[in-house]
Amino acid sequence: MACLCARIGASECKVPRVTPLFWIIKVLATTIGESGADALSQELNGLEWIFLLFFAIALLAQFLAPRYIPVIYWSNVVLVSVVGTLVTDLLTDTLGVTLWATTPVAALVLIAVFALWFRFEGTLAMHSIYTTRREAWYWLTVLATFILGTALGDLLMDAGGLGFYPATILFGCLFVLVLVVDGVPRIMQLKWQVNPVLGFWAAYVLSRPFGASAGDFLSMECSEDFDPAFGCDEDMAGLDLGPGITSAIFGSIIIVLVLFLSVMRIDRMAPEDVQEVRNQFDGEASEVQTIGVSTAPTKQARGE
Repeated sequence: MACLCARIGASECKVPRVTPLFWIIKVLATTIGESGADALSQELNGLEWIFLLFFAIALLAQFLAPRYIPVIYWSNVVLVSVVGTLVTDLLTDTLGVTLWATTPVAALVLIAVFALWFRFEGTLAMHSIYTTRREAWYWLTVLATFILGTALGDLLMDAGGLGFYPATILFGCLFVLVLVVDGVPRIMQLKWQVNPVLGFWAAYVLSRPFGASAGDFLSMECSEDFDPAFGCDEDMAGLDLGPGITSAIFGSIIIVLVLFLSVMRIDRMAPEDVQEVRNQFDGEASEVQTIGVSTAPTKQARGE
């Protein structure tokens, strides 16, 4: 996946290339989503809705940005990670909905978002996101993946009794496996390849419980469901760094990496490459050409 999108009228791609740094920052952001949500719940004491205002402002900045700007894009990923966790916590902790119910409902919501996105736009391909409407579908899907990933991770760690450390290993292995199965055949140009759209979104969903379980392992002393009378089982024990410290550590790493990307621009399309993409459009209508791979424009792809 060379680039997720090319936007009509934009001089550069609106979202980053999918590189190893993309996935590293994504996992770090999901870790902050878990520990950050825990810290907010402790500090804001019922005023978490204020955080939604910051998310709305950041998302508006993303839509108004003329091109991919690492600071704005990754700020939204971090914020939507926290919001996804807060939504899941609201359902399970405040409203009392069990994780056994929340997880399948979240999965159905994600499937519904995918279905509606495809119904109205004719594609789920990331490189086809070149209109504001498709960008809206993209971020709605991202939010849905975070909610599902949070619910799935909590289900296996808490309700399923898997524990922090085993859950981190399990989801980490699944995440890496998807990346390998998706990427290696494409790099080696093998005849059999996983659908790139399926591979990307599968990895995107799995990165959430991977990062969340790692965040809980680092920040918490033990699972919230353990019985103090019997102590904390080794699998359920964490490093107890605290959500604030964990968020600060991973947030600092993200800042360094995002600043690196902002300076080096290794995850952006060059203007001449974007122009090559835009040359494939028929007037104001559309089918994006990922560099080296061309597809003919159709009414269905244009969402007409």
